[in-house]
Amino acid sequence: MLALNRVAVTYGNGTQALKPTSLKLAQGQFVVLLGRSGAGKSTLIRTLNGLVAPTSGSIIADGVGSLDGERALRVHRRRTGMIFQQHQLIGRLSALDNVMTGRLGYHSSFRTLFPLPRSDRQLGLECLARVGLLDKALVRADQLSGGQQQRVGIARALVQQPRLILADEPVASLDPETAVEVLSQLRHICTTDGITAVISLHQIDLARRFGDRVIAMRDGSVVADASVDELTDQMCASIYRSEASGRSSQQAHHHSSHSQPQPVAAMEAAL
Repeated sequence: MLALNRVAVTYGNGTQALKPTSLKLAQGQFVVLLGRSGAGKSTLIRTLNGLVAPTSGSIIADGVGSLDGERALRVHRRRTGMIFQQHQLIGRLSALDNVMTGRLGYHSSFRTLFPLPRSDRQLGLECLARVGLLDKALVRADQLSGGQQQRVGIARALVQQPRLILADEPVASLDPETAVEVLSQLRHICTTDGITAVISLHQIDLARRFGDRVIAMRDGSVVADASVDELTDQMCASIYRSEASGRSSQQAHHHSSHSQPQPVAAMEAAL
């Protein structure tokens, strides 16, 4: 569905936010990105949507080809929905009008100066119904709860009729119960429609509950890529371990290894 071939991103100040990375995303997979803050998760998500241009490497999308051309990138973005941590809604607009912004990529700049077709608005209402907010269609976004606002964000992504949904820490600002509700809806919709999803999270329990595949990142590199069933407590501890604590634990292991050797899983060793 989407393939990255040694894609790297270096910012103008010389920071290498994403080291050469190769990945393939299969149609319908629900992929969770795990890693500490600053690990490169947001950069990877923005690169997948073309919001950040790769410094090197290539991205290939089914039906579009390489994303190095302006037209190919425009088509790819049109069929890629984005969900943000802070929702990115326009507070003074209704829930429906916010959802309708997801249809703008299907029309010329001139056409967007006028009301969108009735068929688009009908699609927007259907998307709100799918996230349980049809009765809130005409309510201003700033009068909705955080969970409702994020569901409007999901509906806005759905109205694009996407093949890929990218979500950058979509439940970080929600309480645990609401986070589960939002991810349950998103997971159900993606499974029903065969949409590929890439979601960055910090909550390991949610990754295990909703993910098919986990990609772990550290310092701009993918350090583990496995099915959620292979995600062990040791791997999780390694993913979120700081470099300093990692060195300390390695030193402690070195001193104790002479008297009491400990087996180390291959993937944990890679971490």
